Amino acid sequence: MKKRLRKKLGLPWKQQHNVLLNSIRLSRKKHKNSSWNVLKYSLLPIGDHDYKSLISEYWDEENQISDYSFASHWLIAVYCFDYNSFRILTFPCSSDGNSPTISPVRIADFGRLSSNEGAYAGFDEASQQILNDIYWV
Repeated sequence: MKKRLRKKLGLPWKQQHNVLLNSIRLSRKKHKNSSWNVLKYSLLPIGDHDYKSLISEYWDEENQISDYSFASHWLIAVYCFDYNSFRILTFPCSSDGNSPTISPVRIADFGRLSSNEGAYAGFDEASQQILNDIYWV
């Protein structure tokens, strides 16, 4: 009953898109045979310096607000296309994975011929940069 009521009311999500839920869905086994799937994902908190840089870059002068003023976490995920093209996508989102847009703010493309070890190494490097608060410079 609670699940049905929560679905009907749209709770607890406040934004239109939940990028964390999309990444979780694409990482399941039944999506392994589809063209796009997620190999690894992580939800990490945004540091103060990265938050200020992100806000200043996406500042809207007309409305006097940033597009990502709600963001408190980074969702970083390794996406795979047909098992030969790897990308690391970074989304700013709230603590429950909500975002007003589905599009990422940073994409790292590893090309068609690279192996997944290169993508995992890039994922670990980006995770360390996020934890050290030097990712969005």
